[in-house]
Amino acid sequence: MFLQAGIAFPAGWLREKGILTARAAMYIGSGMCLLGFLALSHMNNVLTGSTS
Repeated sequence: MFLQAGIAFPAGWLREKGILTARAAMYIGSGMCLLGFLALSHMNNVLTGSTS
């Protein structure tokens, strides 16, 4: 919840300035979600963050 609020302001500002389009924001967000999923799937223990 806090992370969503933290990104809403910069994303809105970039969209207003015409730097970031809705399509680009969607692709960047989906790529980051994929990276997060892959990072979590390669951990042995999600709570401690250990990979060994």
